[in-house]
Amino acid sequence: MNRLKWELEGTTIDLSPDNGYVLVSESGVFSFPALRFEMSDLDLGGAYVRDVVAQGREVLLNIIAEDTTKRDALMAVLQVGKKGRLVAEATETRTMEAYVRAVEQVQHRGGEWAISVRFFAPWPWWLGPTQSKTFSQGARPLFFPVPPLYVTSGAVYSEETVTVDGQDVAWPTFTIIGPCDYVVLENRTLGLTLKLAQPLAAGETRIVNTRPPATVVDGTGANRMSEVEGRFWPLVPGTNQIRILAPNSSAGTSVSMTWNPSYSGAW
Repeated sequence: MNRLKWELEGTTIDLSPDNGYVLVSESGVFSFPALRFEMSDLDLGGAYVRDVVAQGREVLLNIIAEDTTKRDALMAVLQVGKKGRLVAEATETRTMEAYVRAVEQVQHRGGEWAISVRFFAPWPWWLGPTQSKTFSQGARPLFFPVPPLYVTSGAVYSEETVTVDGQDVAWPTFTIIGPCDYVVLENRTLGLTLKLAQPLAAGETRIVNTRPPATVVDGTGANRMSEVEGRFWPLVPGTNQIRILAPNSSAGTSVSMTWNPSYSGAW
């Protein structure tokens, strides 16, 4: 049985008939019109980075609660202005972060309550389970043509095919641990490259979240956006050729990537 749930601050309400709720109608849960991006170039001290902003999604749920007890339980987690998470469970679990925008309720004869809830999701895709990839360390020379860089023995080098499920692009998060002179992250399928130009000492960390609005932080959470140049890039559904360069690395150097497949509908 497919289930739709709402989570807020550790409390989850299952909006299923066997839990006392009936989803009478919905808008924006199972389908959505073509999603649009707005793109702009950010000048970061001479390094231009492509920034992408997605339009949000509105979700409307019309729910029947079987009695006042069920109404009270649901209303306790429908706090206007609070951010929670819609959870869709079918053959896999998909989630969408959303804010409660408005709530209306009216009692029917027989004790049932009709509750109308409007949500707003700044990131408009349903996200599938987190996937991960750790890139292996290599030692063979490589010519990287744009810009011309020669990577010699001791560099982290991996050129691997990453397969991505979903209906739209998935924006990865990279965790990079030094030492290395710099890091180049390239999606060769798209022809896009992002470079972290700052040398990393042993154990020093950078976390690159490419999902708009993109962030780059160190291990303490401090902003390191000024260290990057190029374009934040996504993974496309299907196969992606990914190349990672990190010259003058060691056995302690690590580059890993996580992502969530993106879907337009809950299931």
